[in-house]
Amino acid sequence: EVRAAQGPLDEAIALAEACAERTGRPELAQAVGDLLRRTGAGAEARAWHDRALAGYLESADLGEVQYLHHLAEHLTGVDGESTTAVLWAERDRALRPHFATEAALAWALHVDGRRERAVALADRVLASGASDPPLVARMTAVQAGQGIIPEGGNGGR
Repeated sequence: EVRAAQGPLDEAIALAEACAERTGRPELAQAVGDLLRRTGAGAEARAWHDRALAGYLESADLGEVQYLHHLAEHLTGVDGESTTAVLWAERDRALRPHFATEAALAWALHVDGRRERAVALADRVLASGASDPPLVARMTAVQAGQGIIPEGGNGGR
């Protein structure tokens, strides 16, 4: 993320690819896809995004919860499947109720056009004292009824 923010993305992509290959973590595969998408490498980005989605779904199939918010964000930001994202975000919030799962649900609801509930959750998230800048930016956008914020990296991680 630091390398991506500093300028040319080539080094950031190489570092992210190495980390994703070494660890097999789907959120890192998504980060590679996000970076590649920013360079216009659509087919290569799609391959990494597909890899991330497969990892998220495999984890969910095993009954694990640690990637549910990533899955919701992927479906919302990468695949444009906000209705499905809401279902996964609701499941995550039911299993792990806290500001981060509420933020993921608020964003999915916002993208899906369910403004009233999205704003209520965004209000709760911001009232919790959450201070992560991307999360605060997203919740502020939800409150303001603004359009979807372009993703920079993984956007609400």
